Amino acid sequence: MTIITFKLPGRGKWKVEQDEKILPGQVIGEVKVGGEQKSLPLAKILGVNPQKISKYLVKKVGDKLASGELLAQKKTLFKKIAIFAPLTGEIKKIDEQGNLVIGEEEKSQELKSDVDGVVKKVSQNELEIEFAGQVFRGIKGTGEKVVGEIKYFGKEEIGLSDFKKDLEGKTVCLGRLGRAGLEKLFSLEAGGVVLTTISEENFARISQGKIWEIGEARQFLRLSLLVIGEPDFEVLRNYQGKKAILDPEEKRLIVCP
Repeated sequence: MTIITFKLPGRGKWKVEQDEKILPGQVIGEVKVGGEQKSLPLAKILGVNPQKISKYLVKKVGDKLASGELLAQKKTLFKKIAIFAPLTGEIKKIDEQGNLVIGEEEKSQELKSDVDGVVKKVSQNELEIEFAGQVFRGIKGTGEKVVGEIKYFGKEEIGLSDFKKDLEGKTVCLGRLGRAGLEKLFSLEAGGVVLTTISEENFARISQGKIWEIGEARQFLRLSLLVIGEPDFEVLRNYQGKKAILDPEEKRLIVCP
């Protein structure tokens, strides 16, 4: 049996108790997200006296805003300046310098379990669940959490011809892979990639959401990736075809029983 830890990424609470049985996808916690404040220098942007800023406002203090909604505008004979809300929230105040403060809307976000098991420990910010699978810790990762079947190729770099069309949605495990290989996996719609090494350049490209850029032509890469140590990578050969959850943010690969 293996222990997997879940953390509250902010203000929130757990919704399960110790010794409770958990199913995959079950809500185990709730966290509050948002609630931050953002200041916009309206007077400076519009080029007006802060004391006269109110005449240029489309919205007033206390009004609700949607992201992208018109906030203020200034029209002259030769040009028009328009300012739009950068986030969804409420106008909190306009200070003496002509800065408009928006309070971001606070929302509740559910945290769900990736596995079935039993709650072993509940603390203020962490929850431990015991389950029958395995957890492999990564060194670094990027991308969103994805679920897919493990396709293990080994630790040596392979040729592009070895990649088949059956990789869609799968978690591909290779020791190393260059830029061309990453592009190929992206085109085949692989769900994620587990490597033992990757160049800083290629890791940066994936983290930035692009794999190549030539002039004005850009291809945006949506590929989740995790780098793990060689000893753990070798063990993954035993889980060929198993369902796995690749979680780059937590730097881990969860293999289901």
